This record gives sequence, C-alpha cells and structure tokens, in this order.
Amino acid sequence: DLLYYAVTGNGRFTEVQQVICNKLLLPVTGQTVPVQLWDTGKMVYGNSNPDSAAYDSLADFCAGDGFVEIRIPWMTLNFADPSSGKVLANLHTDGPISFETVSEIGIGLGAAEGAGVIDMASWTLPKWGAFTGYTQRHKLAYDVLGDTFPSYATYPLNMGEQMQDALKLRDTRLLYVRLDRQMRSTDLITYLLILSLLLVGYLYLLLLAINLRLNRVFRKRERERAYLHSLAGLPPEAMTQKLHMRYLCSAKGADMLSQYLTEENRWDSDHTLIGVLRDGPYAQWLKRKFAGQDLMLTILIVRLTGLLRLRYFEDQILPLMQKYKENLDLQYAGFLALAMMGNRDSLVKLCGMPEYTKALSYRSLKEIFHVYTGDKRFLYEKLLDSPDDYIRRIIIKSIGDEGFTEFAQRLLPLLETRDVNLLCDVIRTLGQLKCAEAGERIAPQMQSEQWTLRNVAVVALAEIDVDRYWEAVIQGLKDREWWVRYNSAKALCAHVPLRKLMGVAPTLNDRYATEILNFAIQ
Repeated sequence: DLLYYAVTGNGRFTEVQQVICNKLLLPVTGQTVPVQLWDTGKMVYGNSNPDSAAYDSLADFCAGDGFVEIRIPWMTLNFADPSSGKVLANLHTDGPISFETVSEIGIGLGAAEGAGVIDMASWTLPKWGAFTGYTQRHKLAYDVLGDTFPSYATYPLNMGEQMQDALKLRDTRLLYVRLDRQMRSTDLITYLLILSLLLVGYLYLLLLAINLRLNRVFRKRERERAYLHSLAGLPPEAMTQKLHMRYLCSAKGADMLSQYLTEENRWDSDHTLIGVLRDGPYAQWLKRKFAGQDLMLTILIVRLTGLLRLRYFEDQILPLMQKYKENLDLQYAGFLALAMMGNRDSLVKLCGMPEYTKALSYRSLKEIFHVYTGDKRFLYEKLLDSPDDYIRRIIIKSIGDEGFTEFAQRLLPLLETRDVNLLCDVIRTLGQLKCAEAGERIAPQMQSEQWTLRNVAVVALAEIDVDRYWEAVIQGLKDREWWVRYNSAKALCAHVPLRKLMGVAPTLNDRYATEILNFAIQ
C-alpha cells in the first residue's frame, strides 16, 4: 500500500490512521483484541457556538447558506511550521527527513460516493501576523468552578482583619514547615561535622603523643651518645662500671651505638670502648639476640659485630646470608661486617657468587671494599680476576686511588678490552699510578670517537708525563666536547707551572681552548 501511495496524481485519497491500541492477546481468556485505529483525516462537523444545537468544541468544519467553513488540519497536511509554510517533503525516500516551503494549498469539494475528478482551488497561505480579529469567552465550567471553590476555602475571602490574621497564620505555618524540612536535611550534615571534629581531635592527640614519644626517644639517644663520648678517656675497668649496659642492650641502644661507632670512626681495635664491648657481657647479649625472630634487630647486630670486629660471628653470619639471599639490607650488612672483620677468604668466596652480589649497587660494593681492614693488596689480587664487572671495576679504581703501583703490569693487558667502561677505569688507574709504559698505548685513545675515552686519556697522559705528551694534552684543549676541554685545562694547571700556562694561552689560536684554559687558571 505504501508503494501505491508513493505515486502522486493517482486521484486516490490517502487515509491517515493513528494507532490507538496495538493488537493484544489476553493470556487468561485467550481472547485476541484487534488493533484499534483512528481515522485522523475524517473531519468532525459542528460549530463553536455554545448555544447552538450543532456545538462541538472539537469541530473541524461547518456549513451554512452558500458557504463551508473549515478549520485547516495542519498536522494532517504534514505542516512542520504553518507560520512559514514549511512542510515535510516526500517521505517515500531512503534519505533523511527533509522540508520544503509552500505558499498555497489546494481546496476542493466533492461527494463521498462520487467518482469524478474534484476540482481544486488554490488558496494562498496568509501571514500569521494578519490574524488580528479574535474574541475570548469563558468556558461553561468557569462559572461552575467559581461557585464551588469558595465553599472549600480555609480562610475568609474578603481582605478585612480576619483575612490578615489568616494570612499571618498561614505564613507562620509555612515557616514552621520550612524550618522542619531544613532541620531534617541539616541533621545529617551536623552529625558528619561533629564526627569530623572528633576525628580531627583524635588525630591531633595521636600525632601529639607520637611527637612527644619521638622527642623523648631522641633526647634519650643524644644523652646516651654524649655520655659515651665523655667516657672515652677512662681506663677499661672504670669504663666497664660506668657504661649504661641496660640501654646499650636494647634495640634503640644498639642503633645508637652503631651510629656512634660509624660516625666517630671508633671501630679501630685499639680503642678502649671497643675492647670493653668485645670482651664484656655486651658480646654475650649480641650472641643471644643474633638468633632472634626480629630480622631488623638481627641486621643491626650483624653490623655491630663488624664494627666490634667479632670475627667468631663469621660462622653465624654466612648461614644467615645464605638463608636470606633476597634481603638486600641483610646482604649489605653481612658484607660490611665481613669486610670490617678483615675476613678475606669469605669475601672472595662470596664475591665469586652472583646470587650474593647481584642486588648490591656499585656504591655499596665500593663502600664494602673501602672499610676492609685486612691486607687490601692481597684482597685486590684475588678479586682482580672476578667474573663480576662491577667488582673488577671497583678493584681497578681502588688500586689507583690507593696507589698500589705493583698492579700496573697486571692492568696493562686490559688496555685491549672492548668494554668502554672498563677501559676508562684502567686508563684512569694507570694514569694515577704514573705508569710510563702505558703512555704510548693510551695516547691513541685521543683519536677515539668516544669522548669518555678521550676525557680519561688526556688526564692520564698529563699525570704520566705532561712534557712528553704535551701535544696530546693541548689537543684535548681544542676538543669538540666541553668536558674533555675542561679536564685538559685542569690537568695542565695541576702539572704545569702557572707562568708557562699564561704564556701558552695566547698561542692556542682557538677561542674555546683559550677560554677554558683561562677559566681553569683563574
């Protein structure tokens, strides 16, 4: 049917049906209620005169002597905006809904049973602003409602004194209602505010108590630290009697003692305090607490055994390190304790096991070897061939820092390594050892593409023999990398007399080289 209606000019009226109720199936009786439709295109006859027998407020048209008056069915004619003449365009398309504007509509009159063509007359749509003649009237229910409402009034309808009192009473009641509703909504807010204040007060008191506790602990710690310092000059017997052993034999006391021995550098074996603590009841307390359940206290005791050089604790430290391989704090404390005890064999063995050293940082390993109290030359000789690159680099740097020249020959073959970081450490160390044999092998590194190699090479050559490698050091002043130029200038200032340098600066013929050299001289 829709396709039939899509053809224009076929002379057939299109019925516009509105669905009032869809088809229903009553589940109890099984009865089927058919779909209910309303023919919206069927116009209702009547007029708008309430006194007429043909009155109908829903009337669409009426007829008289020689005329027919029609109420235009705008929606039935698909008008979207009657004021501007905008109507829906062809609805039988697949595209979106569109509009078109018309200026006139056709009006015709014919018999329902007639089969002839109905002549349509054109009627121009008026402008809506032209509708100025209209009248208003009261509906029939207006008077009925006007007579009924006063019988239900709760206060007098006149504006006398009684009316004023009634209005005041009404306003008072409304005020109470508003206050009641406001209190109901603010009760929860009030409770939340009170709870918040109580919570803030509780937290304030809690933080105050914690702060007072920490201050008391800190003051106690500082008093005990000052007291230990005051006992430094006493003989062993007097010091044993005056030590506050009860405080020292606690977690807080052990922590204070560890920090005191570390910062005061009093962990050398000749100090009186070390001797008293090693041989007295304190060592027995350390032994008892070593096997405790508090791992943090155990780590602290491991560190103290190293500071006190209690070498007989080695047999307990090694199994503990093996048990807690994943605990970085324990591994670090264990290594430090073994180093401070001077246990060379245990250190060499552990450094050869990656599962022990993999978690330790470069700085941690460097500190471990720094505090070693045994023969460092023998330890470095054992660890120089370590498979761990970090350990090898630390040993090589430590050799240079401590000036162990007997290792120079062992380091020369490492100049052939392709590891840039290791090569930098070897060059730096050979320069510190002033190994003349290494100079000729280091000089070619001044042509390297790696600026880090050029940087360490120029410093090493200046330390080995600045006069012999003068041209290479001057070449470093003109390097394209700022750090190479800067370290070249520093090396020249460290090994060449100032008067000679001041005469060199004007002859460089390089603005950047001159600037960096003058900066270093100043």
